[in-house]
Amino acid sequence: MKKEIYILGLNSSPRFRNNPGSQQESTTRILLEYSLNYALEKKKAKVLLVDLHKMNMKECNGCYSTDENLCSPSFEKKFENSKEVYNGCRCFDDDYKIVEKEILKADSVIFASPTNYGLPNPRILNVFNRMTALWQCVRIDDKIIESPLVGKVAGAISTAHHAGALEVVYRMLMLANDLGFMIPPNAFAYTQGDVNKSTVLNKEVLNNDATLAHNLEVMVDNICKGVRSSRRARWNKGYLENSHLMSLEELNSKFDYTKEMNRYLKEEWDKLLKKEANGKDLNSRVKGKVPTLP
Repeated sequence: MKKEIYILGLNSSPRFRNNPGSQQESTTRILLEYSLNYALEKKKAKVLLVDLHKMNMKECNGCYSTDENLCSPSFEKKFENSKEVYNGCRCFDDDYKIVEKEILKADSVIFASPTNYGLPNPRILNVFNRMTALWQCVRIDDKIIESPLVGKVAGAISTAHHAGALEVVYRMLMLANDLGFMIPPNAFAYTQGDVNKSTVLNKEVLNNDATLAHNLEVMVDNICKGVRSSRRARWNKGYLENSHLMSLEELNSKFDYTKEMNRYLKEEWDKLLKKEANGKDLNSRVKGKVPTLP
């Protein structure tokens, strides 16, 4: 029996019907809901739509720029039995925790955003920023899961009144892939309004846009195929950055810059990294074995 596919949709548009300001349903949300309905009815997937404007989520503190271990630690063997439980972002106990748990459970996430001056909405960017804490590992039910986002499948939806929607879906998929998400073919859909029409009239495009509906369905079809493919794959989760091993102080969120700098220098992490890289000098690679056109 096939395992059920779970697709999470994150809507970052703040507009909704009866909102005192917009007074109209968000086009971004309409496209996301259409996609999830298609996944539910045609693909028999489990789906959930989250309106981020309803969530109380604080902005990312950027802890990674202070010390990568404070945000995205690589757990060592000696910490595996520690009573300290790491559950992703530790800065705030806010509604992002709810979103984070659904992201971890989902097989796929569709990121949906309107275009704000050529960029994704700040709400969806904040989700990406806070997902940094999931990049290396997370502890769930006293079990450490390495690179929990690797192999999840991403999709993206964007809308714009003038231009920029295509750039926004590209940006979101790029960020998702950097965190480990897999990007299947045609994993996005977008729509842009007519600059020569009032925004009031641009909603009409949703009434009879067969191309847009088709592209949303193709996105969902490929997401589902991507999930099945990802489940069979054995992903290499060993992506490296220049980071250092974790101390007990870092584990307990008691970072002291001077102490950590002295530890770094004493243990000579740079020399250890160079030792690990021995024999991997890219400038001395073997030449002439890769076929080329004459």
